[in-house]
Amino acid sequence: EQLADQLRALEDKPSADAADAQANAGRAGAPGARGFRGFAGGREELQQREQDALTAAGFAPDRAEWIAHRASELRMQALQARYDAARGGKPLNAAADSPEQTLRNELGDADYERYLQALNRPTTVAVRDVLASSPAEKAGLKPGDQVVAYDGQRVFDARDLNALTLKGNAGEPVVLDVQRDGQSLQIVMPRGPVGILSGGRFGPRP
Repeated sequence: EQLADQLRALEDKPSADAADAQANAGRAGAPGARGFRGFAGGREELQQREQDALTAAGFAPDRAEWIAHRASELRMQALQARYDAARGGKPLNAAADSPEQTLRNELGDADYERYLQALNRPTTVAVRDVLASSPAEKAGLKPGDQVVAYDGQRVFDARDLNALTLKGNAGEPVVLDVQRDGQSLQIVMPRGPVGILSGGRFGPRP
């Protein structure tokens, strides 16, 4: 069995990054939105669209080209890692399945935020709902809030937020930097589960 066929088979269970890539392709009305016409061709189209968006957002052309290529490369590495894990019947190494975190580490938070903005992707954790009797409710978080940082560290998505809740000492007070109606505020709560629904309809629960 050829590697290309095996990789295409994995697309039946795409990662969040692959799903985002296909969603972005659909929004752009690109040919890749119609089944990607083969993974390699869709990947190249996505890379070119990202490069164009990054250049339009102010990145130097050579920098935009490198970022778009690196993002595509990391997605491919994650796909290969998932294939290898499935093939070998072994659990997937989380670090090998996080191309976005790797890209963030390589770019730094400032350029990573510009990268997300250029692609019209969220740069904060949107609070869709607050669970009853949760630390979030007790601390005063409200639907519509945007969580920008947790314990002084920038968060771009629910995965970032969840990871930070596991650090430090459980129950210790931490500060959340929040945007509400265009205003910045800080909310204190104990380290641990926040108790919000974030993102879209079925967003993760930090």
